[in-house]
Amino acid sequence: MKTTIRISCLCLLLCINTVIVYSQTDNALPAPRFKYGIATLSGKITGNVPDSMKTVSLDLLLNRPFFDYAINQIPVQEDGTFTFTTPVFAVGSCVIRSSVFEGNVYIIPEEETKLEINFDKNGAKHIKISNSLNLTAYDAMNIGLVFRDILSNNPANDNYRMTIEEYSKYVIDYTKDAIAKLDSYTELSANAKQILSYEMKAFLLHMLYLGYEENMQMRYNYKYRDQPKDERKDFVPQKTSVEYYSILSHLDFNDSRYLYASYLQIAIGELLKNKVLNIPSIEGLTIDEWLVKAKEPLHIITGANPGFFCNVLIASMYAAQLDAMKPLSEIQKKDIDTYFTDKSFAEVLFSRNEEIVSMLNSQTGSKKLVKNETPAVAKDAMMDAIVAKYKGKVVVVDFWATWCGPCLAAMKRTESIKSEYADKDVVFVYITNPSSVRKTWEEKIPQIGGEHFYLTDEAWDYILEQFDFEGIPTYLIFDKEGKLKRKSVSFMGVEKMREWIEELF
Repeated sequence: MKTTIRISCLCLLLCINTVIVYSQTDNALPAPRFKYGIATLSGKITGNVPDSMKTVSLDLLLNRPFFDYAINQIPVQEDGTFTFTTPVFAVGSCVIRSSVFEGNVYIIPEEETKLEINFDKNGAKHIKISNSLNLTAYDAMNIGLVFRDILSNNPANDNYRMTIEEYSKYVIDYTKDAIAKLDSYTELSANAKQILSYEMKAFLLHMLYLGYEENMQMRYNYKYRDQPKDERKDFVPQKTSVEYYSILSHLDFNDSRYLYASYLQIAIGELLKNKVLNIPSIEGLTIDEWLVKAKEPLHIITGANPGFFCNVLIASMYAAQLDAMKPLSEIQKKDIDTYFTDKSFAEVLFSRNEEIVSMLNSQTGSKKLVKNETPAVAKDAMMDAIVAKYKGKVVVVDFWATWCGPCLAAMKRTESIKSEYADKDVVFVYITNPSSVRKTWEEKIPQIGGEHFYLTDEAWDYILEQFDFEGIPTYLIFDKEGKLKRKSVSFMGVEKMREWIEELF
């Protein structure tokens, strides 16, 4: 799996806008309140807005603890006002993209976050953001850029012979150095720097802490990148043991301020998939039974007192069950209600459960699912073989992964188009690779419907090079004769997708 794909799905890589911002006082970053409630984002665009920046909507990517990522379009009214409300546990991280504003905004349950955008008579933009986090407009527009600047601008390293002990020290030192670099960004507020420190640690958990063997293999491949694969010597990295993962205690996952990190859910998902730690699934167990089975890995990750992290891990596992469209059983609901002394955890899970039950009850069986065998052809003929299967139909190909929040959020937005073309010559094809755990993929695809293919890494990488893209989601649209007509790296929007399909009839 390529690092570029992982980083693009984090959706923190934002651009700097030249604006005038209002100053705000730096305070210590407050610990998020364990509260489930409605958060509101409201604002207004005023003044002498340049024609090139006038907009009728704001695109918002929302990440909330225990929820899937969601893409929303917030309409801007004629008077410039806009409002968005959503249920949130503790904090919601929003990435806003539009012609008038691009940046990260954090929303809080039972609180209104205000975003004011004013253009003066010269067209200069003045931005003000206000809520209890005391982040500045400069923070909002630069958090993503600083994240990328610190973690992406590192020299390639081909030292693949690091022992596990050497690698452990390297990882811990790298994390400390990355966080220390935040001090050089003097215009960021103290709160923004703290949020970024948690974001970086959650990101590095997956990319470095859990990836010794993968990183050694990547370094080996980099060192011999100019040598043909069939001429390279066999290389097998040293195997990690349970003891190695004691380095995770340096991340202090019992700090509840990790809830500000949009990458936390992905990091937890990677922990649950780690075969060495072997954290047991909660399905089929009571919470007390699970705690006994999970005692050793929990102790390794957090030390003697799992505390907050244990609660988040349990809630995340139940949330994953709900994401797989499996409602909570009566036994699970009773167990959840009994276990969580802070009832906001139970409240968010029960609310999610009601949504899933309602969705399942409203389904009419129209989501036809076809799980296809991979065509038995060479990798350079793979895409042609897939598209040829649907000759006479417009083919919309969606490259995705089960762990890619923007991919899943875009799929929800395309439900209306799939229904609209259900009886027409249009087919929706979904392609992934082994970065999506097969069991998770098999559980997820019934919710999606359409035609599905699970390719090898080799075939996947060839197609990415063949069609010149790295990030997901990416879309290829072929006409009825199998000719590629449109490509979009990232979701193009519902209206644009409909327009591209219509032009092929």
